[in-house]
Amino acid sequence: MIMVSFDFCEENISAIRESGCPLALIDTAAEDSFNGALARCLADGMDLEEAVRFANAVGALTVTKQGAIPSFPILRETQKFLKTQL
Repeated sequence: MIMVSFDFCEENISAIRESGCPLALIDTAAEDSFNGALARCLADGMDLEEAVRFANAVGALTVTKQGAIPSFPILRETQKFLKTQL
C-alpha cells in the first residue's frame, strides 16, 4: 500500500479515495497516527476501505491537539467523530 497524500491510498491496482476531514490543524503526527491506526485495523481483520476511513479519522483528530503521542485519539473519540462525518 502506498499513501500518495492525506486523501489517497493505493494497493496494487485498485485505489481507495477517502476525503480529508475539514478540521483546524494545530500540530503534527497525522501520518504516524494514520499508519498506526491502519495497521491495527488491518490486523484486527477490518476490510481495507473501512480501515482507511478509520485511519483517516484518527489522523485528522490527532492534528487538532497539541503534541504528538498525547494527541492520538482514543477509540471512542474516533467512533464518535466518524458518526458525525456520515
